[in-house]
Amino acid sequence: MNWTEFFTNLMTHYGYLILLIWTFFEGETALVLAGVLSFTGHMELGLSIFIAGTGGMLGDLFWFYIGKKHFDIVKDKIKNNEIIVDEIKKILKKFDILVIFIQRYLYGLRTIIPIVIGMTKFDTKRFFIINYISALFWSASIMIPAYYFGNNILNIFEKIKSYWYIFVILYIFFFIFFGKKIKKRLIEFELKKIDEINKK
Repeated sequence: MNWTEFFTNLMTHYGYLILLIWTFFEGETALVLAGVLSFTGHMELGLSIFIAGTGGMLGDLFWFYIGKKHFDIVKDKIKNNEIIVDEIKKILKKFDILVIFIQRYLYGLRTIIPIVIGMTKFDTKRFFIINYISALFWSASIMIPAYYFGNNILNIFEKIKSYWYIFVILYIFFFIFFGKKIKKRLIEFELKKIDEINKK
């Protein structure tokens, strides 16, 4: 059994559990894979969207709870990101729903934003409802295109699978040498956008 067959077999038997756990922490890659596997018939699209949205919601709810009840655990993280935290607090006062909807698309800020929201007096039930809706929208917005372009994505996988180790090496090299720098630039760019919205 090659790695492709192993992975397909794994996702066929445990795909939904893997999807739930994966999206609890991050998720875009998992959403694309689930969309493609829904295209091939190994997973069901509607159920995958629901489970991925649930995983994303639970991940955000966890960090929201940490910010609300166990701030001491993350106080060093907050202290090291005071500028970001101040900007988030400012925009929350005007566009709280918008922040909850867009936070999962902001690379580098997806953990800290739910923590900051939890630090405020934001109602837990309200956060749960809004965040769940946004998580379902997020999972659908990525998974549905992956489903409809499943054949194209599979063709790409087919072309690179013989040289997968090269892509792994390039990915590791890219992550080590450019990952932090790109993350920093993205956060600066996103903070600039947040500041522009806050000034309106």
